[in-house]
Amino acid sequence: MHFYTTRQIPNSGNNLKGFTLVELSIVIVIVALIIAGVSAGRGLIATARINGQISDLQMYSTAFNAFRGQYNAMAGDMKNASSYWPGVTNGNGNGMYETYAFAALPDLTKEHFTLFQHLAKAKLIPGSYNNTYVLDVGYPSLKIDKTKGMIAGNQVYFTSAIVNFQLTAKEMTQIYKAILFLTVSDPSRGNGTNDTGVMTPEIAYAIDTKIDDGKPRGGKFMAFTPWGGSSGLCISGTSYNISEKRRCCYGEYILKP
Repeated sequence: MHFYTTRQIPNSGNNLKGFTLVELSIVIVIVALIIAGVSAGRGLIATARINGQISDLQMYSTAFNAFRGQYNAMAGDMKNASSYWPGVTNGNGNGMYETYAFAALPDLTKEHFTLFQHLAKAKLIPGSYNNTYVLDVGYPSLKIDKTKGMIAGNQVYFTSAIVNFQLTAKEMTQIYKAILFLTVSDPSRGNGTNDTGVMTPEIAYAIDTKIDDGKPRGGKFMAFTPWGGSSGLCISGTSYNISEKRRCCYGEYILKP
């Protein structure tokens, strides 16, 4: 039989050791580095998406102009497109896309979607599109958010657009020949309900400053508030409301004034 003194008892609580301050400091530093790495990674992903969106817009602009030079018509508006590519939808040949009125969606007899079908058939953009109201089938998704997409049109028009979209009276009457609208929040919901926006003011500003003048209502790239959105969310005065973190902006990219 063995007898132990208090000092000799194995695993005595007196022999247990806790973390030293140095060890705790090392753990804190490691955790901080992990958090910093995750934040940096998210930042890189966000930047890559913004740059990808800019590249897409520039690609469509280049393809749009190349199509006009080759076929003497606007892709999507070309009235004899089916004679080149049997089965595609013809445009009306009036030299501009149909008015982008939300009540018109998802009317496939209009030219909101055929732009992408014609460009793809002419092999000026990658992929294929079949003029249906389905994301990445009838029209492309956005790099900044793969659940949302863009369509074509010539103006944002509503009798209440000054309030709902934060447009001026002059902008209400401005009709461009061709615009890419970064506006489609949810293709399954249809007209009147795409009111959640597709990007934050910060993302819209980042795109605008890299591609244009950094002003939400001027230049080649512009932004406006979604239908039903509160005034001042996307734009504050003449600037982007960077402090707002919600997705409260639509975008428009002018292809042809």
